[in-house]
Amino acid sequence: MLQVITNRNPATTPIHRDGLTALTTLLGCLTRFDEDVDIVCHPDTMEFSALNDSRTAFCRISIHRTALASYSILTGAGEQSNLGSALSACMKTKLLYSYLKRYVGNPNIRQIEFKIIDPEWGLRHGLSLEDMQDDDEEDDGPPSKESRLLLRLTEDEKSITRVHRFRLEETREVRCPAEADHRHTLTMTPQALVLILKRLKPVMAAADGSVVWTFYDDRIVLEAETATISTTVTLHIADLDDYIPDPDVVRMSFHIREFATFIQFADKIAVTMTIKYGHEANSIILSAALPPNQEHIFPFSISAHIAVSHLPPPPQPANQSIYEDAADAVPPPRKIRKLSNDNGGSKKTMRPYPSPSHAVSASSEASRRRHPLQEVTNANAEGARVEDRREESNTPSIAHFAAVPLLLESVAMADLFDNPWEDEEAAGPEFGPTPDTERFTPLFDD
Repeated sequence: MLQVITNRNPATTPIHRDGLTALTTLLGCLTRFDEDVDIVCHPDTMEFSALNDSRTAFCRISIHRTALASYSILTGAGEQSNLGSALSACMKTKLLYSYLKRYVGNPNIRQIEFKIIDPEWGLRHGLSLEDMQDDDEEDDGPPSKESRLLLRLTEDEKSITRVHRFRLEETREVRCPAEADHRHTLTMTPQALVLILKRLKPVMAAADGSVVWTFYDDRIVLEAETATISTTVTLHIADLDDYIPDPDVVRMSFHIREFATFIQFADKIAVTMTIKYGHEANSIILSAALPPNQEHIFPFSISAHIAVSHLPPPPQPANQSIYEDAADAVPPPRKIRKLSNDNGGSKKTMRPYPSPSHAVSASSEASRRRHPLQEVTNANAEGARVEDRREESNTPSIAHFAAVPLLLESVAMADLFDNPWEDEEAAGPEFGPTPDTERFTPLFDD
């Protein structure tokens, strides 16, 4: 039988930093992994673990006995430090989490007590059914043989004790994934976690989201995507601690749900996150901890194993090393475009945009035609003279017009500045009444 007690005193410790708040936050992280939580009680530590249904993500929380006001495993011979088998239990994660979340903000709660009663385990360790009967349980009838968890919350000011009784499910064997092939380690600072959360927030809630993580020698790149959106986060060495890059690029893919949950938890408690990975490892390990010291009221450690699929390194861009071999290499001059109607006389530069079509004088059909662009380079742009073999025109010119191409899809659209009189066959007026078939349908009838 396990008995755990933790106290809270808002006068000395803020509520957001005490043991009840920390335990509630930890269980909230486990709810994102699986519906059931396995509780394993050792002589010095209490562990909560969850494995998702697809067996691709595992999370474990360890709480040392120094974080609790009282921690004892009772047997027939009293409290034992060496047990033949650990006391284990299994229950619905959200059931316990919902009750703790209800009282976590109540400043009147001063003491929280957990009691795990497993009659089968207790009988093997010298306890009788009467010894495992709780004071708050009914004395009428035979002692219960049901495994149960009792949650007792005490309010000092009102002398009110609230007792909640939960039925424990059949225990199962808990196995933690191996860590033999995780050869590389790096640490992310809280600032890096904030940056990741800001960029990954649009894709965190998606059920089909995935993350592709690429480890380079000078940076790491996270690419998160769903069916409708994708985003990329790049972290350089300055944002990382203890990062020893691998000679080869390591690239892996995994689901975003559990990864985003762990990132949010680490950011909420403002701790650094350690990452372990490897070329041949079948999972990536995320871990965070608060060591037992005077600064940390509730020391604990948490780790998550997320299954990964290894991917080949991304292809190197073809133009990445154009100038790597020649330090003094100068890129070739960029071509620019020039509009000109120079007839050999003085060069005349007008305003950089052509006049609207309706402002051009209608002197003749030839004077209204536009001249094509002519290509010149930066090397011969100064003092360039382009021979104009076309007929004389009064169209304004644009000298040294450098057009930067845009990567856009070609969409069939009408030219907004297309002049109807530029087309010799155009006979209709420029503006006319809107056809009935192209008018908007009114939203409200008059």
